[in-house]
Amino acid sequence: MPKTGDKTNDTNASEIKSWKINDGKVMAAIVNSVKHSLIVSLSKFQTAKAIWGSLKQRYVQDSGALLHTLMQQTHAIEQNDMSIDEYYSAFDRLMGSLTSMVPACTTAACPAHQFLEKFLTYRFVMGVREDFDSIRTRLLHSSSTLTMALALSDLLAEETRLKSLPAPAV
Repeated sequence: MPKTGDKTNDTNASEIKSWKINDGKVMAAIVNSVKHSLIVSLSKFQTAKAIWGSLKQRYVQDSGALLHTLMQQTHAIEQNDMSIDEYYSAFDRLMGSLTSMVPACTTAACPAHQFLEKFLTYRFVMGVREDFDSIRTRLLHSSSTLTMALALSDLLAEETRLKSLPAPAV
């Protein structure tokens, strides 16, 4: 049986104390960032992990209805009268909601995530106005190298070019 002055016990006690302090800091950060009405229901939890689990169970939706809604919105979203930046921001919010439903991969380069990103990139490019037909065609034909960052950069450059053209005479 280890003695009170044993180095192993002292190290473990020190690590446990440090862990409890850090866990308390995380708990405080979580509690300070939620609605006041939730604080009472979170007070029964003793660890940050337990609080996080409760919030996850309450707010993370893994439902067919939500997925259906997100897929409908993904199908329907188009640039219309938005700028490329505004369109990307709207698309990015939708994309974030959709990708948050995808289970985490255990590898750094997850093929499922790569496929989903490529699918969403294609959908984004396909939703731009007719003014961007030439750039859309070029982007969609560069499938092996197409990324969201590249598409956004090229579309922003094309939008700037189009804005610099003289207005058509009426």
